[in-house]
Amino acid sequence: MLLGSIVLALGVYVEVAADVVLLPGEGMVKAITHLTKTNFGKMKVWFDCSLVVVSILASLCFFREVQGIREGTLLSAILVGNLVWLFHRIQQAQLVVVSESD
Repeated sequence: MLLGSIVLALGVYVEVAADVVLLPGEGMVKAITHLTKTNFGKMKVWFDCSLVVVSILASLCFFREVQGIREGTLLSAILVGNLVWLFHRIQQAQLVVVSESD
């Protein structure tokens, strides 16, 4: 589960850093961060967690119990955005080191 979140976060980071065609979820987060001038990784955590909450409410409404949402969903919603933020910080630190060595 952790390895899956790391790979997913790396894929999201590369997708957003390339600044080409984005999937709808990341595109929505990118638009929100552009308007609010906030950090992409932190906003992704909020966005993913809000989708989990909506899913829980819909599940309770339609099935009278929580279905399809377990610990992996919650962990992924929290981890992926934070890992994207971490990958961004690592890349920024490497750029600073490379520019200082020139």
